[in-house]
Amino acid sequence: MLKYLTTHFNFVVYFFEVLAILTAIFTFKKFKNTKTKLFIYYLFYVGFVELGAAAITYFKSNILIEFLLKTGIKVIGWFNIFWLIGSVIFISIYYLNILQVRLFKLILTWLSISFTITSISYLLFNLSDLNTAHPYLYIFFGAVVIFTSCVLYFLELLQLDNLIKLTDHFPFYASIALFLWWLVTSPLFFYEIYNNESDWDFVNLKRRVFLFANIFMYTCFAIGLILSKPQPKNG
Repeated sequence: MLKYLTTHFNFVVYFFEVLAILTAIFTFKKFKNTKTKLFIYYLFYVGFVELGAAAITYFKSNILIEFLLKTGIKVIGWFNIFWLIGSVIFISIYYLNILQVRLFKLILTWLSISFTITSISYLLFNLSDLNTAHPYLYIFFGAVVIFTSCVLYFLELLQLDNLIKLTDHFPFYASIALFLWWLVTSPLFFYEIYNNESDWDFVNLKRRVFLFANIFMYTCFAIGLILSKPQPKNG
């Protein structure tokens, strides 16, 4: 079973991504007047990014895909620019909208601006590198932004006079999922040099870690959207 899941890694992950996106679609009406709709937009964005990556991987004979490949765009570059950079920016915007403590918002604002400026600057001067490797700068800085966002949210929860029922609060599910996903997967990027056909043990280990991390994350998102209740003020 594990071997089957590892071999069909992409399609298993796609299934859980689609599951989360479909859940977001069916629950959008419930959250349309809350800040959770920003996270739903993020899930739609992830769907767009994954669709682009899948098209580049599996539909290379398509005229548009052929054009993109000729311009140098590859799956790894698509991932670096749209998923890694775009996701971090998207998620930081979400947390900036749900955080209420002024100091926390200020910290995350400056951190997010620094990440965006640094990412764009690196992108302009090292565009070709994005198609050959995952820059450690993005991995490390992106992880810092995500961890900071989640930690500030948890600290804010502890400061509430009346502790909310966490199972009713979607940001709680999102924060747990994001924090653990980045905590588990980030170290693997620093061993990317071993991710090749000469070391299948590492390749399979990486796939399995990402596989179960993605299953956990997207399942958390789906469960959170189903179980949580609209929170107009902070979620």
